Order: sequence, then C-alpha cells, then structure tokens
Amino acid sequence: MASPTAVSIKDPERKPMKYRVRVYFNLHKRMFSVQHKTGKGWRLWKHLDHVCLNNVVFKVSEAGRKRVIKESKKNVHAYIEGDIHGNVRFKPDGKENSISYNPYKFNQFYFSGKRNLIPITEAKSVQGWVQSNKQPKLIAYS
Repeated sequence: MASPTAVSIKDPERKPMKYRVRVYFNLHKRMFSVQHKTGKGWRLWKHLDHVCLNNVVFKVSEAGRKRVIKESKKNVHAYIEGDIHGNVRFKPDGKENSISYNPYKFNQFYFSGKRNLIPITEAKSVQGWVQSNKQPKLIAYS
C-alpha cells in the first residue's frame, strides 16, 4: 500500500529533521516524550504534542508490563520506535487505523475500535497527537 500523503508545515524556524527515536506518552506532562540514542543509551530529547514517525516498530517490555500489573502502578515500558520527521504531518487517506495500548487488556499495542484485540508490531507511518481532552491519539498508516 502507498504511504500517506506528507504535508510540509511552514515554520521558518525549523529545518527538516530525520532521526531514529523512541516515543512514549508522558502521563505527567500530558505530551509525547521523545528519546534519541546516544553513546550512553536512550536519552530524553524533547517533549512534543504531535509526532510523525516512519518505519515504525511497536515495543513493549514484558517485564515492565508485569510490574505494572503486579504493583498497579504505571511506569514507562511501552514505546513506539521510528524515524521522526519534524515538519511533516500526514493527511488521512482512508487507510489509517487507531492504535492503543493498555497493559491490563493486552500485552502488545493493538488496533483500537475493533471488536477483537488485533496486535500491531510495525507500521509504515504513525501520527500521534494530544487531543483536547489531553489524551493521546495514535493513528497507524499501512
């Protein structure tokens, strides 16, 4: 399938960027935390209210997930890893699917809005943003 149509955001202060990053939703800041890899491992790079990623892999630490269930206390253990494109947003093309993750429901990211939980492990592109109710919204494009 073709990837979604990319649209450039006109922002003269920002130049196009493309880095491999790891993204998770920060529950305290109500934004996406973006990490990049350094010689010392993954380090926080910035917080964003909107992310666009290509060549995406969805990752969940099973040990972290089990700790969440056992302690009933949230911790960062699920990530979306991909190439970030800082000044591009995607236009919906009808081939997008909503994505969710809930450690109490399923051990992987899954397509939300479906009757059965269908896991997703990778996608061509993902767009995420913080909705007006401060909840994250993730859309995967195949």
